[in-house]
Formats: sequence, C-alpha cells, structure tokens
Amino acid sequence: MEEKHISLEKSSAPPARKTDPPWLFFYDDGVRHHIEYPIVPLYYWLDQASERNPAALACSCRHTKITYARLRKDAETVAASLRAFGVMPGDAVGIMLPNLPQTIVAFWGVLKAGAVVTMINPLYREKELVHQLRDADVRHLISYDACWPKFEKLREQLPVKRYYLTTEDEGLSFSANLLRYFRRRRAAVAPVPYDGKTVLPFSSLLKGRRRLSVPVDDPRGTPALLQYTGGTTGLSKGVMLTHYNIASNIVQMGELLRSLRGTPQTFMGVLPFFHVYGLNTCMVLPTLFHANVAPVLRFSPRELLLSLEKYKATVLPGAPAMYISLLQQKDKERASLQSLKICICGSAPMPPDMIRQFEKTFGARIMEGYGLSEASPITHMTPAEGMRKVGSIGLPLPDTEARIVDMELGTVILPAGKMGELMIRGPQVMSGYWNKPDETAGALRNGWLYSGDIAYMDEDGFFI
Repeated sequence: MEEKHISLEKSSAPPARKTDPPWLFFYDDGVRHHIEYPIVPLYYWLDQASERNPAALACSCRHTKITYARLRKDAETVAASLRAFGVMPGDAVGIMLPNLPQTIVAFWGVLKAGAVVTMINPLYREKELVHQLRDADVRHLISYDACWPKFEKLREQLPVKRYYLTTEDEGLSFSANLLRYFRRRRAAVAPVPYDGKTVLPFSSLLKGRRRLSVPVDDPRGTPALLQYTGGTTGLSKGVMLTHYNIASNIVQMGELLRSLRGTPQTFMGVLPFFHVYGLNTCMVLPTLFHANVAPVLRFSPRELLLSLEKYKATVLPGAPAMYISLLQQKDKERASLQSLKICICGSAPMPPDMIRQFEKTFGARIMEGYGLSEASPITHMTPAEGMRKVGSIGLPLPDTEARIVDMELGTVILPAGKMGELMIRGPQVMSGYWNKPDETAGALRNGWLYSGDIAYMDEDGFFI
C-alpha cells in the first residue's frame, strides 16, 4: 500500500492559464488546482489525528467526551470484536443509528475490521429496510434498542445473524441515565432479549484488550461505503464508494477550507450521519482537521442555537431549511455565535435574500455546494473567501472536471449559458452500483458520471 502524506499548510498555487477551465481563475488564493492524493485507507486520517493530536477532542456529546487517542482505541477494539464474531474483510456491516457518539465509533470500527459500512436510516419503513439489508447481504447490524420491535417483526425476512444494540442513554451521566431509565419504565418499553449469541449489547464490542486494524492493499478498488440512494424512482441502489473516493473528497474539501487548518475546530453534527452528505462533512471531514464533532441527536432550531453556543462550533454543515429556521428564532440575536466561521449548505438552493440575512445576523459565511451520493458526495462549492455568485452551486472542486451536455444523447458539449445535463469526472466518483452492471454502464461512461441533473455553466465557470 502506497502512503503519501499530504500537507494542508498554506502553499502557493500556480496561476491559471488561458487554456485552463474558467473556474480556476476564481479559486481562493493558495487553493491548489491539482493535488497529489494519498493512496491510503480512509481510516488513515483517524490514525494521523490520533498520532499527532492524541489528546484533542474527537467527539463531544452531552456528558461524553472522546479524544482521538480513545476513538482510535475504541474503533480498533470494536474491529477485533467484530472479527471474533465472524466479520471478515469485504463483508457489509450495517449501521442503523441516529447521530450518537456510538455511531462514530461503530463507523471507524467497521472500517478498521476491513469490512464495508452500509449506513441505514433508522426511520426506514419495512420495505426499504428489508430491501437494503438483503441487497447488501448484511449479516451483522449495529443499531439501537428503539429499532428492536421492527427487527423482531421482520427477523425471518432479514439476512442478519447478529444484532449489536446500543441505547441513546449510553452517553449520559449517571443521574441523567437513571432518570431516563425510570421514564422508559413508565413508558413500558419492551426489553431487548439479549442472549449473548445473536442479540448483544453494543458495549460488548468495546470489551477486551485485543485491537485490530486490517490493512487495505488497494484503496482505489476496495469499497469503504455501500451508500444507498434515496430510491425516488424505485428501489434504492447501492453506490460503491472506495476508500480512495471518500478520502479524495475530504482532501478536496480540506483544500477549499484550508483557512481552518492550524487552529482548533468544532463541527456541529446536525446532519444525519446515515446520509452521505452528513457522513462526509460531519464525521469524516473533521478528522482531516483533528477537529471535534458535536453530534445532534434530534434537530430543534432553539436547541441547535444553544448547542452552537455551548460547543463554540466553528463549522456548521446544513441545509437551507435548517438555516432559515435558525433565522426564525425570536432570541437569535442573543445567541453568542462569534466562534462560527463557515456554514456549508447543500441538498437544495437557498434563497439569496436568506443567505444575506443569515450572514448579517450570525456573521458566518455560507458556502453553497452541490453533490450526489455517486460522488462521495461533493463536486462543487462556492469559494470560502473570494468572489461568489449567490444562487450558484459554485465551482468544481480541485481535480474535478464538469461539463454540460445535451439532454438527448449526452454526447454534445454545450457552451456557457446553455442548459443541459451536468456530467462530472474526478477522483471522488464512485466505482459503480452494487450488483447493477446495466445501471452502472448508464451512469458511468468513459470515466464521466452523468448526474441526471439539469444545469448550466456561466462564462466564469460558475455552475447554476
């Protein structure tokens, strides 16, 4: 396995040439046009953070604080336990959890075991859940006790052989945990039938002294994540994202956010981790900056304002509806959010007047962007410091090519200002759809990903 360390320290980028794509002329100063990406497992960035900054906080949630040294240790302990329970390299392991510290530990633990993560929405209906677990052939599932009634009902239809269940309460202090216990007793919540063989507490994965970190010999070709699409046109498809795909995408984002390097950062983990946008920006990207993640279990505008202040968050990945809801809070002016620097905005366009109002109110820059599951997911982003065009999804990331082609055959490259289908090529683009060669051939042609989205590029290289 080839390992090349990449530095994010301030460096000069060569000036754009006349023959370069137009968007390179509008990159922030110092942002490199081309990057030498390390050929490493995705967990390389966790290892780097634990070695260089072991005492730095990796996660803060309620009364739980996890350093990078402990996160790596816990992940490798989970990996060893999963191996003891039969998980082998290449196996798909499901994680069906809300935003909890346990979710972060489980994610890295599965990767350390050499297995493939498949994230699952805890709110999935029965049909969606059965489809994903069967399609990915998930034999080991990490979830939480509130989902057990659903599993028990579907048990005969699922391929799962072992369940590892946690609770929302595991990260609470003793007194708060006790209070939750009595509330659950009053609500008559059915107990989980732990048997030590097929149904086990998640805490059992954290026991023992053995640690495991399976090498990844081919990060370019080895899947790290089997991310299922939304399934808006039918049953969802499993997007195969390799270690290299996701690692490249966070390095690309790290290049745009290089101003964050060198000082402590806290990312607010409000986006759902089971979605690739939330997974990348709220859980994986922070390791690049040795940053703290503050998971948010359930979104509430008022509670989010309090949490941003409590954790002194510096980066808030989110969606337009979330930012607008913060603006609608009556006591928003009283919130002390001087620490907040960057708000990454995706999933939908944000009205320009709302962007201006948010930035004036909270003093943080909104960086709009675009992505899709098939691209790990981010392909475009507005500059962090320089010129931007409000309403645009921004510029292609470093080493990301983008074109607009005709909507009929997708073979004619259209000039600036003409509407057409957006196609993308870059190191973050998926290797294909799981067990779907025809769909893969339709989406990936000659290395280009056909997004299916309609857009246009203006004369400056901004995509809209």
